[in-house]
Amino acid sequence: MKRLIEVANVLIQNCSSEILLLQRSPRLAHPYLWGLTGGIIEDETALRAGIRELWEETGIVESDLILVGIKRFLVETPSEDLKITNIHAKTSQRWLSVTLSPDEHVAYMWQ
Repeated sequence: MKRLIEVANVLIQNCSSEILLLQRSPRLAHPYLWGLTGGIIEDETALRAGIRELWEETGIVESDLILVGIKRFLVETPSEDLKITNIHAKTSQRWLSVTLSPDEHVAYMWQ
C-alpha cells in the first residue's frame, strides 16, 4: 500500500508581483534548494497548516496577507502519493519582514 503525504505550501506575492523564496538548510533533505514555505499537514486543515508553517519558517502572520486562492492537486509516484495544497496570498507591501528559522532555512529572497 502506498503512503499518502499531505502538504501545504504558501506562495506570497508582494505589490511588485515578486514571490518570497526560501533556501533550505544544509541539515535538511535537498540542501540549499530554493522553494516556498510549507510542510506536512498535521491534525488541521490545509489552510491552517500553511499559515502555521509560514509563521514557523518566516515569522509572517496571517494578518499581513490577503488570501487570493487555493489549488489542490495529487502527485502519484510508485511509492507514495503527495496531496499538495498551494495557498496563494498577497501583501500590499513591497517586502514583509522575514525572520528565518535557522534549522530550516539559510536565506530568502523576493524574486
